[in-house]
Amino acid sequence: MNNLIRLSVFLVLITVLPISECEIKISSHYLSMKLNESLSFYVTVTNFEESDVKVLFLPEYKDRITVDPPFITLNPGNKQYTITVQGVGIGKSLLTAQSSPNVSVDDVFLTATVYRSKGIDVFSVIIGWAYFAV
Repeated sequence: MNNLIRLSVFLVLITVLPISECEIKISSHYLSMKLNESLSFYVTVTNFEESDVKVLFLPEYKDRITVDPPFITLNPGNKQYTITVQGVGIGKSLLTAQSSPNVSVDDVFLTATVYRSKGIDVFSVIIGWAYFAV
């Protein structure tokens, strides 16, 4: 009976006490850059409690964008990391993240568009939408 009371108190504490979870967010989900231009975004980590967890950044097309640094190592606490993306080839590439199973990086992704000329890029988008509108 005494164990049952302890278990009940434990279950009540678990449901009542707030659970602090790690949160990993990025400052932007979209970057648009000229060929050979570099732009940065920030990865903000809050309530992290583990040590030495690597987060790898994986470009969909390595011939369109490069990432520096290619990974970050997370340590306990709150921290902000600066990640630089350079456009090395024309087109779009999705940048995703991969980490250990106990760390969620579902919200860490972005689309990078690399163009030769902003005017030509805008014209291309307009022609593309006009084609589908007709």
